[in-house]
Amino acid sequence: MKIQGLLYASALTLLLPLTLGAQEPPNCLSCHADKDLKKDLAGGKTQSLFVEQKDYLQSVHGSLSCTSCHTGITDAHPSDQPGKVDCGICHSQEVEAYKKSIHAQVFEADPATAPDCLSCHGTHQIQKVNTDKYKRATLDQCGQCHEDYKRTYLDTYHGKVVDLGETKDMPLCWDCHSAHEILPASDPQSNVSKERALATCLYCHKDATTKFAQYDVHSDRFSVKKSPIEFWTYLVMILIVCFAFGLWVPHTILWFVRDWLENRKKKKDSGSNPPSETGGGA
Repeated sequence: MKIQGLLYASALTLLLPLTLGAQEPPNCLSCHADKDLKKDLAGGKTQSLFVEQKDYLQSVHGSLSCTSCHTGITDAHPSDQPGKVDCGICHSQEVEAYKKSIHAQVFEADPATAPDCLSCHGTHQIQKVNTDKYKRATLDQCGQCHEDYKRTYLDTYHGKVVDLGETKDMPLCWDCHSAHEILPASDPQSNVSKERALATCLYCHKDATTKFAQYDVHSDRFSVKKSPIEFWTYLVMILIVCFAFGLWVPHTILWFVRDWLENRKKKKDSGSNPPSETGGGA
């Protein structure tokens, strides 16, 4: 037993320096909890460096240390100027898929016009992707750039159910377009291309046919150029409804006026001509 105890003590002694070395450097929040902490950028702009501890601890990364992502931080911080966070350290597959996407191509040419990891997932408040809150938030995220597609999606059955707060079994943007390797519909490798649309629909609609996959999910009833059939159908239906109500409302009002006048006349006639009393025989 003494020998076993000595072995445990020796192992603990050897591992202790490694454990201490892996601990978090001086508390990052001693500075980053300051809401006024900012960084000066080019062009007179500033970037907030404030981190809300509660949000971070509740995020999917809440159990990680700051340096798990901010690997460039050294003892010289903040003068060391650490580089951009590399999500590929843990999420290599997702990053490789993103690099093939149209977003990555545009981002490489002009970072201000396309999203990267942080644009969609955020920084210190990243949530699990399978929660209703996150799924609903992705629609708003995509809608920041693709406003028309968000609007036309919300016109569909899928969109109306999601808009009511139910995301279970309801497809969102990423279910059809994929999450990271997003490609234009003109690309044969895209999930929504003519070549692969049916396979995408079959993922949920097991009986889908080629004709079914030709349905335009983003048809726009307000655009005669993009969706002429939907535009004119919608316009004709609106005109029919307006015409019907245009006849029904005045007709109903006149009917009530006529009914009121007739009832008033009946009451007036019954008051001026009371029924005669008939006497009994002697």
